[in-house]
Amino acid sequence: MNSQDEAPTATDPSTNATQVVEQVTIERVESNSSMVEATITYRIPANVTQLVFRIETAAVTVEDTHQFNQRGRQTYEWTGNGTIGNVTVRYPAGEGFYLDDRHLGAVDWTDEWALVLRPETRTRWAFEGSNPGLRYAFNATDGIAGEEFAYLGPHQVLTGADGQVRLVLPDSAQPITRPASIMSAVTYASRLELRDEERPSTLFVVPTTGAMWSPDGLAVGADARLSATMEASGRGNPWVHEYVHTQQRRRATTPATRWLDEGTAQYYGALVGLQRGNTDPDAFRQLLASGSRYSSVVLDDPQTWQRTTANYRKGALVVAELDIRIRNATGGNATFADVMRRWSASETFGSEDFTSAVEAVAGPEVRAQAVQYTETNATPPLRSPESYEALLGESLPERPGTNQSDSEPPGVSAGATETPTRTTAQASTARQTKSQSKRATNGDGPGFGPGVALLSVLLVAVGFRFIPTK
Repeated sequence: MNSQDEAPTATDPSTNATQVVEQVTIERVESNSSMVEATITYRIPANVTQLVFRIETAAVTVEDTHQFNQRGRQTYEWTGNGTIGNVTVRYPAGEGFYLDDRHLGAVDWTDEWALVLRPETRTRWAFEGSNPGLRYAFNATDGIAGEEFAYLGPHQVLTGADGQVRLVLPDSAQPITRPASIMSAVTYASRLELRDEERPSTLFVVPTTGAMWSPDGLAVGADARLSATMEASGRGNPWVHEYVHTQQRRRATTPATRWLDEGTAQYYGALVGLQRGNTDPDAFRQLLASGSRYSSVVLDDPQTWQRTTANYRKGALVVAELDIRIRNATGGNATFADVMRRWSASETFGSEDFTSAVEAVAGPEVRAQAVQYTETNATPPLRSPESYEALLGESLPERPGTNQSDSEPPGVSAGATETPTRTTAQASTARQTKSQSKRATNGDGPGFGPGVALLSVLLVAVGFRFIPTK
């Protein structure tokens, strides 16, 4: 269901002197379990002359600053001294940041544990010579951090042997589906290679006792959190659904292609069940059949499907039809996953980009079908169960150490209290400026109020952590 769309790297930010690095270390406040404390540290390379950042929430209390001076409401400017500075803040464990106006149950906490989101920040810096860019890192004390979520409390970790998926199992959670089964399904989905480059994902099983989650599954960037009551079997697998969201490049879509977010997640959640034998072609067909009732919906016009689930249901039906047509047109040498990879490699993926990607993969005839089923209200006919057996013929690449068995987890790290640094690359000024423009701004600098613009510099870059969600 859904941050930044670039893949984390394994580089230790403390040893990288050529990039601006924002590292957040988060922990619970010992004297008040309802609060968490975050230390936001910047490592600043020599060619950066000024740096200002703002915390994008009204709920923080400043505890300490080092080499930063406060400039306006929750805005902090580097003094120019040293190469490391930080600001420590506290905020309620239940603070969802800008998600909270749409997902009141995005995060939660009890006296024993907390699931929290990384603070949202907007950073602006001036530099000489080449733009150093901005990377992010996130760590948790007495817990584990992904890219956007952190779980604070006792837990275990299942890690896929190929390193592409981690499953965080809090001691206080009792998932109704065996963790090995969850891991097996998601690891299988990772082998579909829905992205043009590998992007490790962290899935959090969240406790249900004393907590309220809305929705039950939510993906943010490369992370997802799902209620322990979510099953990993049946016609549609919510764990695979949310995993697919972690692989999408949702900020590239336009209103005309926004249906792809849910349509593809819904489809692959069902397809993995079909290919792994958890469901049969008849049940798969029944799942797709629910999309047939949206005969008036035009997928590339969100006005026709707002406040409905047509983007899920008709979207999945259309993706299934195009997947079969792509396989037939290419003799099984290509699938809809090839379209997904072109999407993930795009900065913008509008209607024309989508249909062009289909044509590049499978030719003009299949493109014509893509246009018909997305730009008009035409609905693909339901095929016979036997026709959907064509989707069983995919030969997935084997990754070293991949284990599809439900009987043994791919790997267990018990009682982990540390997580490897997870970072997010931002490659260019143009991309960073584009990212920040997705949020409304005011004042004389992007996202800053009067008095905090950086003056007397020729080169200025902006970095903003924009997080599309489901």
